[in-house]
Amino acid sequence: MCFVSRAAVRGAWRHRQILATEATLRLLPRAGAHRPQVRALAVPLGRPFSLGNARVEIFASGAGLGAASLVIDVDALGTRVCYAGAIGPGAELRPCDELVLDATYGATRFPARAEVLEQIRAWGSGVLQIDPLAAIELAVALGRPVAAHPAIRTLLRKARELGATLPAPVADGLVLWPLDRPAPDAARTATASGRAGSTFLWAESAGQDELVAYALATGARRVQLVGEGGEALAALLSERGLEARLVGPPRQLALL
Repeated sequence: MCFVSRAAVRGAWRHRQILATEATLRLLPRAGAHRPQVRALAVPLGRPFSLGNARVEIFASGAGLGAASLVIDVDALGTRVCYAGAIGPGAELRPCDELVLDATYGATRFPARAEVLEQIRAWGSGVLQIDPLAAIELAVALGRPVAAHPAIRTLLRKARELGATLPAPVADGLVLWPLDRPAPDAARTATASGRAGSTFLWAESAGQDELVAYALATGARRVQLVGEGGEALAALLSERGLEARLVGPPRQLALL
């Protein structure tokens, strides 16, 4: 069984059995080699259940609609492990001994989201290129009608069906467009993501300050970090007395 923390996880359908929130299962892209025999188990937030000799609970991670973290109590080891994954605004937390944290933006300090939202509002109309799943959160935060590329429009429709408060789409004005699709010719364009060089720093996942605060608040003794910002975050957490390390293939040395 594989726990799928959010709809941005690639290749989720390749597993024989997956566990996720209902919203994540609805938003997961099914294009390509989706195996019909995959068993998908929708689990509600905040309701612990047993899995073998372990007690399992998933809870809101704040990294987008339906996104969740997972905590496991392993009785045989007397250990509580939390796979937080990517966290975002409003993330819940659970005390744990071992923490696994997505540190994609562990080297980035984001401005306040309210400040970025005002910058986007002031920018006005044009084509705003954004990750399709992040577009859901932005559309909710804007609270006004927007136009969208068909791929994003489909996600916004699913989000409404899942209970998100979204105005009906319009034909012009601000147009939300996938980052990986070329923008229309002669369009006034901007980008919104957590990557350096973006017009607006808007991402579903938390930045350095939020990640440090989250790790300390869990009380974890050890923190395992995944993602390209893991080295910078590991150094900060180590300065604060935590045993933190980057998980993954070793970084290659550059030849002079």
